[in-house]
Amino acid sequence: MTSNKFIADLKNSRFYRFLRHYVWAERRLWAWTLGTAWLVALVVYVSLPTEYEAHVLTLAEATYVEINDTGGSDAGSYGISKRARDDIRPGTYRHLFRSRPFLMSVLQSPVVRQDAPQDTITLYEYVRDDLRYPWWSYVRSGVMWTLRLPIRLLSGGLGGEAQDVEEPDIHRFSVLDTDVSLLTPDEARAAGVLWKRIEMEIESAKRGVTFKLRMQDPRVVAIAVDSLVRRVLDKVEESRAAKLRQDLANQEADKERLYKEYVEAMRAYAEFMDRNQDLATRDARRERVNLNIRMNQAYTAYLQKADLVNKAKENVAMKKPVLTVIQPAEVPLRPVGKGYVFIVWTALAVAGTLAGIWLKRRSYRLPLRRRKRPTLRLRRPRLRVRRRRLSL
Repeated sequence: MTSNKFIADLKNSRFYRFLRHYVWAERRLWAWTLGTAWLVALVVYVSLPTEYEAHVLTLAEATYVEINDTGGSDAGSYGISKRARDDIRPGTYRHLFRSRPFLMSVLQSPVVRQDAPQDTITLYEYVRDDLRYPWWSYVRSGVMWTLRLPIRLLSGGLGGEAQDVEEPDIHRFSVLDTDVSLLTPDEARAAGVLWKRIEMEIESAKRGVTFKLRMQDPRVVAIAVDSLVRRVLDKVEESRAAKLRQDLANQEADKERLYKEYVEAMRAYAEFMDRNQDLATRDARRERVNLNIRMNQAYTAYLQKADLVNKAKENVAMKKPVLTVIQPAEVPLRPVGKGYVFIVWTALAVAGTLAGIWLKRRSYRLPLRRRKRPTLRLRRPRLRVRRRRLSL
């Protein structure tokens, strides 16, 4: 009795009705959609190149640096210091990864491939020559090149033949002494490819920063992510050193100013003593005491500023850690899984099939459905025949 009741409840459940009306009744549609989705997923799976992922786990140190506040003369004289944040913090690393000069500095780092451990190339050469892409990328590039071909022909026909212009012998990534970048199309394309392959995770509670990078060679990706972390450290230390050098320059300028004030106070005191050596009046004694106090104050301020200059020099020479590497980069042994392709295409097929069945079964609710016009049935007139009675 229990089993019969369970079967009866199961037949009356919504899940059973769903399986009966939406799955078993439409089994041909399900077989066609799922088979097509799995076939497309297999093609995409085979077309995607094998990639490896390497990561470096770091711990962010304190992002403060001691800066002596020289906004006012009194503050500079008494050595009031404040803690200033670094301009580049872990939260702003993603903006740093968008910088083309920074990406080009990472691309210039040397790497070694897995199949050629004796040959050393740059990461830019690897991205430009050895990196493979799926076939639809080449199809898209061909379509875009075909669409741009008439514009190129038209511009070439109107402008005449292009003249060969020699490239200036300057730095590759800057124009003369300005901050304007000078990149070729290949370099800009390589920088964009590298930016899309960089990932970063920040754990605010534990102050952890994880750098991730994907490439198609296991040894190349391990060396590249290590170079990425080193370039980040160099960039932050460069920004911090520039701030400290500017603070040192301000301190030295204040030191020179205070030294001149001390020399002037000492000269005024010496001249007064030479002129009024034999005077013992009350005004002369008062003036001598005031000049002596002024000279001592100037000398004390100069000594304090000299100490601040020495501290600023120590801050410039001292290198405080920015990121502490907890887990260094390792050569990955297994590639990144590509099974998500089948999951995505199966989910798309299931969602599309359910939506199609739902629209099919509830098509009478759609406003665009054609409704049959009602037909009018006309009754034919009934003829009444009068029969005459025959009279004998």
